[in-house]
Amino acid sequence: MSINQSALSALQQSVTASNAEAGAKSALATWKGMCVSWEQETADAVGKASANYAIKWNNAVMPEIEAKIQKFQAEYDEKKSQYDAVKDQYDAAEQAVSDAQRDMDACMDYEDNTRQIEGGMFNGMQFAGGKSAAPRQKIIVDRLGYNEAKKREAMAKAELNRYKGQVDNWKRQMNAAESSLKKAEKEKEVLANKIENFILDVYELNLMNESVEFLSTIKNSQITLSQGTKDELFSRLFFIQNVYRKQFEKFEELIKKEGKTYEKQQFVKTPKSILYSAARKIKAKKFKGKIAVALTSNDIYSAKLSYSAKSEFIVPKKKVETVTQKIQALCKNFVLSIDRKNLKIEMNKNYENDEIASNLEQFGSQFEEYCSEYTALLGEFHANRASNSKVKILIGKIGNWHLNHWPKLWYKIVSILSAVLVAAVLGFGIFIGIDTVKRNDKYKKSFVEWTVTNNSETNEFSSASKNFKLEESLMRHVYMYAIAENEVQDKIQSCKTRIESNPDRCLPFSDELNVWLKENLSGCLAVGKTTVVFLTIDDYTGEITKRTGERNSHHRYYGVFEIATADDGSIVSITDLTGLGLYEQYKLHA
Repeated sequence: MSINQSALSALQQSVTASNAEAGAKSALATWKGMCVSWEQETADAVGKASANYAIKWNNAVMPEIEAKIQKFQAEYDEKKSQYDAVKDQYDAAEQAVSDAQRDMDACMDYEDNTRQIEGGMFNGMQFAGGKSAAPRQKIIVDRLGYNEAKKREAMAKAELNRYKGQVDNWKRQMNAAESSLKKAEKEKEVLANKIENFILDVYELNLMNESVEFLSTIKNSQITLSQGTKDELFSRLFFIQNVYRKQFEKFEELIKKEGKTYEKQQFVKTPKSILYSAARKIKAKKFKGKIAVALTSNDIYSAKLSYSAKSEFIVPKKKVETVTQKIQALCKNFVLSIDRKNLKIEMNKNYENDEIASNLEQFGSQFEEYCSEYTALLGEFHANRASNSKVKILIGKIGNWHLNHWPKLWYKIVSILSAVLVAAVLGFGIFIGIDTVKRNDKYKKSFVEWTVTNNSETNEFSSASKNFKLEESLMRHVYMYAIAENEVQDKIQSCKTRIESNPDRCLPFSDELNVWLKENLSGCLAVGKTTVVFLTIDDYTGEITKRTGERNSHHRYYGVFEIATADDGSIVSITDLTGLGLYEQYKLHA
């Protein structure tokens, strides 16, 4: 019996779901003992037989497990459909409960709660005679609407309870079906891994990585393999079938032989392509460059060997002609391109298919020739004060593009309009910036000094405002304006009416408040005069150090007062003209 037949006889002829795995293990054990002595012919025969065995194994076990998966998938889909339908009804009932509760809440409101501030706290300042506000409670204000919403809530809750059991039941059934499905899918994965591992074990046998018969049979089969296995096997198949395989092997040998001479070495094989590449750095004075070489193939019948390099420079305008002549004289394998002051040297050498072999025979000397030429070119650029600054080169390219397009009328129009637009945007940005600085500065000063305005005609006091920092996150804004003599009584009466209608919103003009105002209003009114003013006090909490800080107003008080000043601007007296104090306005705002 020949070695061919001995190897083939290790595989059983009948392959079933029950004996396939044991038969594969037995054959592998036999082959590992004899493969060291077999030749490529035997390897090909064993490889093809192994591939066919794997196909039979796959056909014996996969249809059954696929049928199970389809069955469990159908069951899961049915249960999920039932669950989704009931869940939609449950969600609708839940929403109905929420809607009814919202309507019930809309039929309620807080009861009126009279509060007095006589002697209460005014943002940290104690005044005499006050009572704290009692907590407000919600009461039903629309009894009919409330009762109707309550009935809807009860009906919706009954629906919710009815669907709750159905939701739980279908969810259990859906989860059970999903569990069976996942179990079957896991079983399929285990079977697929066993077949894949058998194929990989065969691939490890002697000369099997050279067997087109084995690899192509596996590739053309319907066996499901992991992406890693497909990459490993079929990239090898692409390589050994490639017409220019020897050239790739020669290229790899030449690159690795030179060691560190070639940097960034790369040898990549995929099921559809081969890419072998390397690069060599070039240096002349302060200029650096790189020559890259690559051997590529995107189908098994063609390949390309390419050399590439590129460097860009910008030279002084007066040296352009001289540098061009000198560089042009040195260019043999490189090509010089010129755009005004921008100069570029580039090499693209390509050899295809049958040209590759002869080129690789002189690979070392040819590469040295390219390197020497590149070095000389870089040295010449350096000697002529060229620059390889990316910024300068880019500016030069932009300038060249501009000059090339300027003769065109459309470009002139667009350029002029763009310049005007940029100038406008910059001007607006500067204006906004200056305005922001001014407003920020004004805000800071508002805590230090009063902002006072006078009547433009009479030069008499008109208004004044100032901010006071009470705490780290608490500020008070005081504003007052002079009331014309003929409007004083109207203002007094307006305030009285509001306070008398809402006595709980009255802040008495206590001694403590009088003292605070005398101390802090000093210096803002006309000296040695009596002025009737409308006074507003706003308290804010939040970020008070910045003009744009987020803060909220939580108290606003206003009233009518007569204020007398001494000759030095100090406050002599403050008189509450309403006799009732300040009115609290509940207009809260950010």
